[in-house]
Amino acid sequence: MWIPTFWIAVFAVVYGAQEEKKWPECPSAASDKTSSQPLCDPCSPKVYTLYNEPRNTNVFYADKKTKLKNANLQGWTRFGAGTGKLYNKCTFYYTCGSVFPVWLNGDHPSVEDGIVESEVCLHYQLEICCHYKEKINIKNCGNYFVYRLTAHQPLHYNYQWSYCVEPKPEEVPKVCEDSSFELLEDHTNRGELETHNGGSRGEPINIADDNKWYSFEVGSGKIKKGCTGVNQCGFTYPMYIEEDYPTKEGQIKHVMSYNTNSLNVICDKARSAPVYIVKCGDKFYHRVDTVFSQSGYCVEQDYEDVCKNAFTLSESWRGITVDKARDHCDTNGIHDWNSWYRIGVYEKRMPEQCVAPNRCGGDTGYWLSGGHPKVGDGIVGRYMYYASATNCRASKLEGHVLNCGDKDEDDYVYMFKQPSGCDRVFCADEDPCSSRVYQRLDQEARAGRSGSDVAINDYTLNHGWYRFVGGLGIMARSTILPGHTKISYPAWYEGDLPQEQGQIVTGKACFKYNANNCYWNAPVSIKNCKDFFVYHLERSPPNGGGYPYEEDVCEKDIMNLDQEWRLAYNLNAVVQSDHVLKAGWYEVTIGNKRLNTDPSLYKHGSTGKYPGWMEGEHPTEDEGIVERTIYFTTSESNTKGNKISAYIRNCGSKFIYYLRPFSTNYFYTVSQPLCQEGSYEELDQEYRLITNPADTTMTQNSDNQIFKLTGWYRFMNGFGRVVEAPRNPAQYSGGFLYPYQFPEGSHAGVAAGDISEPILLEHNRGAGNPHYTGWAWKVSIANCGNYYLYKIPGLHSSYSRAGLVVDDAAENVCKANRYKESADTKRLVSSTTVIDSSDATLELGWYRLTAGLGYIPGNKFSGTQCSTSYHGHLRDPHPEGDEIQQNLVQFYSTNPNSIASSRTTWVKKCNGFYVYRLRESPGAKYRYCEATEGCDKAEALTDYWRVTSRKVLTGRYESSNFGNDRWVYFTEGLKRLPEAPPPKSVAGCTYNGYIDSHPTVEEGAVLRTMRFPGSTKTEQIQVQNCGDRFVYFLSKTIQNDYCYAATTDVCDAEHYTEINDRRRLHYSFAYGSSLTRFNLDNQFNGWVRYTIGLGRLMEEAPAADGMCTTEFQGWVNGKHPTKDEGVVRRELCWRYNKNNCYSKGEISIKNCGSYYVYGIATPPPNNQYGHCVEQNKKEVCESAKKLYNPQRGMNTATTNYINDQNTILSTGYYRFMSHLGRLTAFEVKENNCGGQYKILIEQTLDKDLENGDALFQIRGYTTNWYGGRYRALGLQCENYWVYNLPRINYGNMAYCIEEDLCKSTSIRKFYSGVNKQWTNQNTGSMTHQLSTGWYEIKVGNNRLSHSPPDVNDCGAIYPGYVNRPPPSVDDGIVDAYVCYRTNNNAAPNQSCQKAYMKACADKVLYYLYPSHNVHYSICVESDVCEQVEGTPLDSSWRLAGNPPESNGYDNLAVGWYRVPIGHKRLAV
Repeated sequence: MWIPTFWIAVFAVVYGAQEEKKWPECPSAASDKTSSQPLCDPCSPKVYTLYNEPRNTNVFYADKKTKLKNANLQGWTRFGAGTGKLYNKCTFYYTCGSVFPVWLNGDHPSVEDGIVESEVCLHYQLEICCHYKEKINIKNCGNYFVYRLTAHQPLHYNYQWSYCVEPKPEEVPKVCEDSSFELLEDHTNRGELETHNGGSRGEPINIADDNKWYSFEVGSGKIKKGCTGVNQCGFTYPMYIEEDYPTKEGQIKHVMSYNTNSLNVICDKARSAPVYIVKCGDKFYHRVDTVFSQSGYCVEQDYEDVCKNAFTLSESWRGITVDKARDHCDTNGIHDWNSWYRIGVYEKRMPEQCVAPNRCGGDTGYWLSGGHPKVGDGIVGRYMYYASATNCRASKLEGHVLNCGDKDEDDYVYMFKQPSGCDRVFCADEDPCSSRVYQRLDQEARAGRSGSDVAINDYTLNHGWYRFVGGLGIMARSTILPGHTKISYPAWYEGDLPQEQGQIVTGKACFKYNANNCYWNAPVSIKNCKDFFVYHLERSPPNGGGYPYEEDVCEKDIMNLDQEWRLAYNLNAVVQSDHVLKAGWYEVTIGNKRLNTDPSLYKHGSTGKYPGWMEGEHPTEDEGIVERTIYFTTSESNTKGNKISAYIRNCGSKFIYYLRPFSTNYFYTVSQPLCQEGSYEELDQEYRLITNPADTTMTQNSDNQIFKLTGWYRFMNGFGRVVEAPRNPAQYSGGFLYPYQFPEGSHAGVAAGDISEPILLEHNRGAGNPHYTGWAWKVSIANCGNYYLYKIPGLHSSYSRAGLVVDDAAENVCKANRYKESADTKRLVSSTTVIDSSDATLELGWYRLTAGLGYIPGNKFSGTQCSTSYHGHLRDPHPEGDEIQQNLVQFYSTNPNSIASSRTTWVKKCNGFYVYRLRESPGAKYRYCEATEGCDKAEALTDYWRVTSRKVLTGRYESSNFGNDRWVYFTEGLKRLPEAPPPKSVAGCTYNGYIDSHPTVEEGAVLRTMRFPGSTKTEQIQVQNCGDRFVYFLSKTIQNDYCYAATTDVCDAEHYTEINDRRRLHYSFAYGSSLTRFNLDNQFNGWVRYTIGLGRLMEEAPAADGMCTTEFQGWVNGKHPTKDEGVVRRELCWRYNKNNCYSKGEISIKNCGSYYVYGIATPPPNNQYGHCVEQNKKEVCESAKKLYNPQRGMNTATTNYINDQNTILSTGYYRFMSHLGRLTAFEVKENNCGGQYKILIEQTLDKDLENGDALFQIRGYTTNWYGGRYRALGLQCENYWVYNLPRINYGNMAYCIEEDLCKSTSIRKFYSGVNKQWTNQNTGSMTHQLSTGWYEIKVGNNRLSHSPPDVNDCGAIYPGYVNRPPPSVDDGIVDAYVCYRTNNNAAPNQSCQKAYMKACADKVLYYLYPSHNVHYSICVESDVCEQVEGTPLDSSWRLAGNPPESNGYDNLAVGWYRVPIGHKRLAV
């Protein structure tokens, strides 16, 4: 039995693409797993369920034993087996892991399609592949698909059904190669030349045997492509396919086969069944379903003999124009009904159109239905009909047709069925372009003119070919001819005209009855005769019906429709009414020279008039006259208030319209070029700009008050276009609570001159919903080249406070036409005369202040300024970037800590000035303030303590010392504020302010933000460069414990403190209770200089905890400055518990030339923090104390113990000078390393991957005893290690040093040949008596076995092997286990012992322990060819191809065998 490899599937979860829909993030457990439109993305693993069953991919392999039931798969599901895609073709029973396969009836969607609906089908009955259906949803996630599955009736739990999943290419079975498949010959199916006259054939191939594939041993061996008809190939209902055969060797192709189940219909595909086809060499093999009753597969055959031996019917009386002269009869005239015939006269083929009675030399002549086959179609089944006077299909016969021609000429042969009566003949077609064949239809009444005398009634028309003579020479193509009076039920042709000479096309004639344009219909064939057309017409179905010809209305007298008030966008025209319009044909000579087709333009003309528009497209020139409906818009919500029919003809260079008068106040409108003056309304509301924000307290606009009537609009300000994503205007943009925008890319998608379809807008709903579309509003865009127009319908009346926002650039508010200048000196801060001037009447808009320094101050002033009782100041700093920034103006009176009122404002930084979006102030005594300059007004601050390096006083709070708000300058220090964070708790206060930079003289007074290290508080102050000093406008309203102090030269020794405590050095180390608590670092705030190590703080984190003798190690995250950079700020990181930046602070640094000083602006939070000073590692390495005792070697035994309790007297760095000079982690024997107790590395706690430095955990060991744990810091020097070792308070303890085992003379040799593998000896091994230690193997392959042996080998019952491969030389000493095999049927690792391995250049060393007892042994690897003779397998019945014998079975013992017969190896 073939076992498919795709029963083992590997699945990887991959997140895809993102689609255009913005899904919210899924919760931890999505609650909508079964919803067709889930709240979050169904591609998320939180939504879908992964189903990973390989048996669902068994598309090509049936298994009657497996009965999967997939009814429990519900909700969003992802298939993990195969390609993960549902299979989309009908498959056999017992495939896909169950009885009834369920397959996808449709294609998979693209990523862009989002969630789509599809269906799955259950193959339940033989001829119905889609017996049961169920709707599902699918989503393409980029790299995989998810399906929303249901399990409703009849897909329920009682059915054994499963979903089919497409297998991967490598999982498709190899039918040609796999011997488990039988490739057989089938002789039951028949070739297509074999006829069948009824009866039933058996079922040639039964699906019960799933592994049999069949080749058809007749004809080409291929199932016929294309419909075969009935009673062919030896079957009543032969099966055929419609796809090509596979071309690649071994390729399986899945196709569907079809036939009918009725003798009355051919090629209706009423029944279908799957077929698998595979190409194996020169043959094709088929796996087919059980065929239907009276059915079988029709196999292609060679037609050469058919074409060569066909008889010819050459009687001239067979022509379709030949009247019945005497009764000819093919019923008796053709004697061999199993032969093939060709027509030898006229067009040498049967007619494909109905032939009237009494033609072709007989009473009734047969014509061919369904058309003739093309070359290569093979034999096709066709019905042959004869006509009565009223019915072209009065009776039929089954027949077959074969095209024996080539690419240049057709040659048809026919197999007829004998008619049941006489006077019936098979007709020969004639050329209908011949005047001998067609009849003329030239009655004037066919034009429909009322002046004609004779009415038309084609109910008496004979079936045949006709030529219209009159008008355009073609049948009418409109649903009705205006003014037609001579045909009760006029016909019009629905279909195309043949374009090439000789071409015949088929359409239909529709007969109009009342309002139904196609109440009756009849088939029509048309042939292009170069200069005219001929029509094959059948008798009119209704009595009174007629075939009119089409008049050339383009040449009639045409009236002009040229009134300007008809133009669609003529918004203000005084229109007239068309109730007096004269009925007739009109040409539009204005605008776009055609009627308007836009239904939504109600804003037209004067009140009380109703514009008419045409529904539908204008016709092509070939369509002739068509009917269209004119609707009249009677209100903005009713675009189809009334209607009237109109008729249109495309005359090539113009359209003409048949129009009639309508009621009073109704008129026809004319299409107009959109992008021209007068076709749109201009809008220029300033509030609509995105750069004109508003807030909840301002008047909120609503576009449902602006756009009530649909029309075209142009925005004249800003960029002239509506904003689109991702701009996402904030709420209140443009003064709208809900600002609308277009989706991203909407404008770019409209080419110049084009108009878009209506686009659904989105708006900012707030609360994290910036793309809300619930309030639907669809707007079209017209691209006029250098501007856009928008067709905007009315916004729903309930959608208030919403509107369109126009795009604009922030810098545009800096243009002079966007702001107003205010030069009012009364708003200056220096204006202290209270006259209660007010901004209560200020208009909303952008303002530029020009009376003083041009900006609103950020200070909170006390007293009376700005000529009013309530003066307004900015709460937050001015913006430093290019964007418009929201802010708040707060109004204060005499109490600076009490806000009287406030106003939201917006600020934009322009080139050298600011502009503010202001509105009326809160009241009559409220005014916006403007800052003034201070060089002439500044007062000196002479306080001695106002220097950032002094710490002489405390409690100098500005709230009690500063006095009134005013311009000031400093007289101490460097006479200016710091530009870097000053230390904390200096100059009399805890918090001292600094600014980022000072202005130049030319900049005048500017705003700066003052920050206070250690605090989140900021203040906005004014600063001016007066040439000889800086002046500052400062306020006393700052909180307690905050001060203003000048900076100083911190390189002066007077201003810094020297620190020389060596515990701060990088390689100083301690841990636990030995860690230093740097109270100095915790408490000192000011400038310091380190005079230890390299004199600077580390720029990289220390390698391990405990370095710098502190728990939290401080280092500078950045480079030190150059001397020219002055004081700079840097981030200070504190390393803790392997996190290099566990917490952060800030430090100021200045390069003083030969040293650095540090301003500790942010002190550490407690005394566990300390700064790390850089140290020269080479000096540390070279100064380490050297320890020479060679007895420390890990493999060196001694009883002359070392006592490191006395050797390591103090913590410091030591270097071991013997052996490899580094501590070992290897577990050594008792009395090794020179001590009774050895100290080993237990684990590596931390390691610097760049330079190798490491922090180790060490521990003392001896028999059944483990000592305390300690930490040792190791530094990797150039070619050796040094260690900061702790002093161990135990006697006879020694640090153990790693030896070079490959050079050691203490390695034992292992010579026991009994332990070689494959000897099958159980003579007793002595490895249970081994001494613990290192061994070199000297027998076999000179290494232990690394593969599991069998029991009773290697000298013991339970042999052991090493459970991992030998290491490489560079691996050093590695851990391993020796595992013992206790049962051949059990796992080989039943009992294991610890071991170690070390690879040398020429050998492998093993550290071994005694085995458990005498029954356990260690195996030595050996060459099996040298150790084992092998039991012969020499029975002749074993040879492949020999017949079986009764004793031909194996019950062999486990062991080694050799094959001395055949190819001397087992078959593969």
